[in-house]
Amino acid sequence: MRVISGIYKRRRFDVPHSFKARPTTDFAKENLFNVLSNYMDFEDGIKSGKIEYIKQEVIDKYLDKVAQQGVHTDLVADSGLKVVYTPLNGTGNKPVRAILKKIGIKEVTVVPEQENPDGNFPTCPFPNPEIKEALAKGLELCKTVKPDLLLATDPDLSLIHI
Repeated sequence: MRVISGIYKRRRFDVPHSFKARPTTDFAKENLFNVLSNYMDFEDGIKSGKIEYIKQEVIDKYLDKVAQQGVHTDLVADSGLKVVYTPLNGTGNKPVRAILKKIGIKEVTVVPEQENPDGNFPTCPFPNPEIKEALAKGLELCKTVKPDLLLATDPDLSLIHI
């Protein structure tokens, strides 16, 4: 993994060979902050304005662009679609739920054991949704919730499986 812009452009972060999954956003943040901490304290960076959080308006514009990629999303709001979703302890929880809400899906149940980011991925042997064992908790929840759809995303939210 490498930084693609700014004064740290081209700086590499090597993922340990023992790490069995793609890095999550939290993993990347931790490494970035470890490098930056050699140059400035995070809180000092915030206070000085050299580091700032992404503004909600930027996030909203991004979500608008993502929602525009949908096909017939106007039909979804009236469909009564019921979804079980698992981010597999990755970074997808907030953005996926925001998009589902934006397109009008009201009934979304998130797999509680896999809702929050955890780079150790304690609930599945390998956190990729194409591996059936990773979906065990979601499939188990589907037996009680009876959704129309089970959605799962990989840790860095680059894949979604239905």
